[in-house]
Amino acid sequence: MKNLTSPLMPEIFNNAIPKKYLDNNFQKIFEFYILNVPNSNVSNKSIDITKIWGEKVWKNMKLRAELMKVGDFKENINYFKAQRLNEMNNIAAKAHLDKIPALKKLKNNIIFYNQKNEFISIFFYIRCAFAHGRFTIKEVNNEKFYILETGNKGKKQEIIVKARMIIKEETLLKWIDIILSGNKTKEKKKEKVLV
Repeated sequence: MKNLTSPLMPEIFNNAIPKKYLDNNFQKIFEFYILNVPNSNVSNKSIDITKIWGEKVWKNMKLRAELMKVGDFKENINYFKAQRLNEMNNIAAKAHLDKIPALKKLKNNIIFYNQKNEFISIFFYIRCAFAHGRFTIKEVNNEKFYILETGNKGKKQEIIVKARMIIKEETLLKWIDIILSGNKTKEKKKEKVLV
């Protein structure tokens, strides 16, 4: 099966981000997903999510459920994960992300190659998109959307896509707040025991 590819220098990512989008929200998003990303393998400044959410953060699925809910993500509708890289072409077509969609159709939509843990993979891919300049910001009906893409350079002058995402700015900000707020259920149980 053929890999999903993208031009090495796609036009959508070549233009500078308009200054009006480089505000406090952008700064918070950029700083978190580049420096504080909850993946210790990619940044010395990463946060240890297990200290906030507990050792079994990804096994109990509570954090995953919260992250999915705030982004209104539904599996196989606007959230697709490939277990093998060569599945990306098929899921891109299903998600209508085989090409960047028309601006008036922007909504939260993610396709990605899952490497062990799905949200750690997503955060890693967001970080890579920012770090390598494969992102842009578009505004539709007063909502900002981040269009992100990442992958590895192929044998030809192309990128073998590992993730392509359209995520509302609001979703990226809520994800940060949820991750940093910790497992409130865990804290409530501790409070009940102390009372």
